[in-house]
Amino acid sequence: MCVAFRETPRPKTFLVRLWRRYKMCLSRRSPASTTATRRSKHMQFFTLLVSALSLVAAVTSLPTEFEERAAPPTVQVTYDTVYDVKTNSLDIVACSNGANGLEHLGYKTFGQLPNFPFIGGAQAVTGWNSPKCGSCWQLTYKGRTVNILAVDYAQSGFNIGLKAMNKLTNGQAEELGNVQVVAKEVAPSVCGM
Repeated sequence: MCVAFRETPRPKTFLVRLWRRYKMCLSRRSPASTTATRRSKHMQFFTLLVSALSLVAAVTSLPTEFEERAAPPTVQVTYDTVYDVKTNSLDIVACSNGANGLEHLGYKTFGQLPNFPFIGGAQAVTGWNSPKCGSCWQLTYKGRTVNILAVDYAQSGFNIGLKAMNKLTNGQAEELGNVQVVAKEVAPSVCGM
């Protein structure tokens, strides 16, 4: 076969040089070459071209080093002091009664919940009686982690008590207002359920 390279080609220039080599090979053929020989050379070139394109596609679809080391997705956390009041009734949150609510487990106020004051709203709780009521979420911010018991709905990310957010942000909840955290659902037993 006429096509050969001495160095590792770059994908774009490789195809250009491959085409030039092919044309050069065709121009070198003897006048006595037959149609069958020309077809054979065309078939060899076509096979090589398909192989080269497959290689280029495979190389460009590999994840880059940056993509492999990309940070996990984050969600927003805000605070609401309503979750810090231990006498507040569960009747004011989405996870009050119903088959998935927390009242049927014997809890009536926030203070009775095993993970108080580490409670709040989670986006996973879609509304009243959500299957995610009582789920436990590990929130991590700058190396600090808290486990939040989901008792309410949050439109985006998490809305937790001020005390819980201060623990998460090392006392900076009011100053920061909201932060981006890595959230991971963990077993409810981690939150005492």
